[in-house]
Amino acid sequence: MLNNLKFVKKSFSAAVPHYDNFALLQQITSDLLISLIPIEVVNDRLICADLGAGTGYTSEKLSKLKIKNLTMIDLSQKMLSQCKNKFENQFLYLNADVNQLGIKDNTFDLICSNLMIQWSDNLDKTLSEINRVLKEQGTFFFSTLLPGSLIELDKSWKSVEQGDHINQFLPFDNLKKSILENNFQIQSLTKKEIKLEFNNPLEAMKSLKYVGANFVKNRQNKGLCTANKLTKMFDFYSRNFKKDNMVELSYQVCFGHVVKNSLNSSSELIGQIN
Repeated sequence: MLNNLKFVKKSFSAAVPHYDNFALLQQITSDLLISLIPIEVVNDRLICADLGAGTGYTSEKLSKLKIKNLTMIDLSQKMLSQCKNKFENQFLYLNADVNQLGIKDNTFDLICSNLMIQWSDNLDKTLSEINRVLKEQGTFFFSTLLPGSLIELDKSWKSVEQGDHINQFLPFDNLKKSILENNFQIQSLTKKEIKLEFNNPLEAMKSLKYVGANFVKNRQNKGLCTANKLTKMFDFYSRNFKKDNMVELSYQVCFGHVVKNSLNSSSELIGQIN
């Protein structure tokens, strides 16, 4: 179970009314993730899951690949209610914690998860549960964030006060190690930088808040942010991270394609997505 489970759930549930209007990053990474799925392995007999389905962008893309048997899984019931209103009976829906899915062993042929596993406080447990519900040789496609994400926001906050204002994401090597130790064979593990542009720092911050991603795990410094500090932070951000009159917000994203492997052997292809 996630230590911050109730806070993660609350944050994403609160974002439901605004999510689709601000989920540009999530849409970009979802499109890249779907492009990793070999079209020749897709057929209407596959039993699939969208883990951390949100409002269903990835599920809709999967359905266009002719995947018919798809379960949308999310921690937030409000997210799933939004999906039910949008897709009705097209998919199955499951409100569950990724570490306790309540699904029988060897259920899915393919699991897809876009920008979800970075919220786990226990990645080994998360990957073990995903492995458990995959069939033998079942595939797991995922994207997650790496250190260096939100560096502009991090540096700008640290110019006015110490403490954590962004999440500390798991390094690439640690992620790779956890994947191999949890009975997966690596088909590909790639890194890509994605930069978004905004009119000002406030818009950059809203892009996090309105998708529920402004929650900082295990944050200690929860004191009041004064208007003076916020003004100074915005000024630092604008002076140091502006390009062509737009401020940038960077993400380091890892895309993975791994296969459940009972033999615990690994085949690795590690590089960059162009």
